[in-house]
Amino acid sequence: MTAVYNNTHQALEDARNHLHRFNIATTPTAGEYYIPQLLAAYCREHSDVHINLITDSINNIYNKLKLYEADFAIIDGRLTSDKYHSILLDTDYLCLIVSPQHPLANRSSVSMNELLEESFILRSKEAGTREIFESYLESQRDSIRNYRILIETDSLATIKELVMSNMGVSIMSHNACREDEQKGRLKTIPITNSTMIREINLVYPKDFQHVDVLLELKKTYSKLH
Repeated sequence: MTAVYNNTHQALEDARNHLHRFNIATTPTAGEYYIPQLLAAYCREHSDVHINLITDSINNIYNKLKLYEADFAIIDGRLTSDKYHSILLDTDYLCLIVSPQHPLANRSSVSMNELLEESFILRSKEAGTREIFESYLESQRDSIRNYRILIETDSLATIKELVMSNMGVSIMSHNACREDEQKGRLKTIPITNSTMIREINLVYPKDFQHVDVLLELKKTYSKLH
């Protein structure tokens, strides 16, 4: 109820100042690689908009939506709750990332069986990327327990720095490491016969009153990509 009261008070103040304020929650990957350019472009076109950006895990984001601490969210992964609606923003796929000095760096593809002896640096168990990876392994009658996990972290920057230093390999969104690959800092390698497709979605409560804003965000995103 505190969040509802605060939101109501803020809405009245914003109305007096002719402002539109949105609290947007994002997962780490979405927040770091998809959102900045999108929100910058949107705010340039709408000077009356004020955005408060919150980065958190997917479970915490659903809780923030439930408590009205976030107006809507931009997440990597599919909607897993029937309490909300979603709008597909983009699709991406997961791939292996390695250092340019790694023996596999020049391979066109690699099988999971070839990675059994590798040290993995992965996102935490709650991350959408990790869930997609583990679901893929299970679909192949495999298990994450068969692989050596050296480090788990929510920091994408840390994962990439460690992989660049050839401390291990990782599974990551291709879009999240595209720039590093172009600059020669990382190599991305498709997993053989993999179907690790990842969605980027706008998620919002069923009683959200500004769906037009979300549709405009999607339109702006399409122009940028």
